[in-house]
Amino acid sequence: MSLIYTTISSGQKVSADVDIRAHPKLQFVNFPTMTSGDTYMQGSTDATSANFVRLQDNVGQIAQATGPGSTTVMWPGGYQTPSRLRVESLVSQTDIRTLTFSVR
Repeated sequence: MSLIYTTISSGQKVSADVDIRAHPKLQFVNFPTMTSGDTYMQGSTDATSANFVRLQDNVGQIAQATGPGSTTVMWPGGYQTPSRLRVESLVSQTDIRTLTFSVR
């Protein structure tokens, strides 16, 4: 298991990209306390920003409600993961937020 960190800067809605090509199995994402609102996982096969899209499962877009208190989201074992990921928040963050991706 390896941990990869990324941040959403203060005043921003999208995290920096996470490149998981070396460890393609996502296990979980740990969200810190965040400015309230839904967050979405985005994925792409390359680093071109315009190619990132919200990820979906068989029900709809993969979203997580965030707010006071941190939370950990387990990634379903059977789901394939794009080689690059990032997190999108629906509201601008009021401080720097550090997210942790666990990969193997």
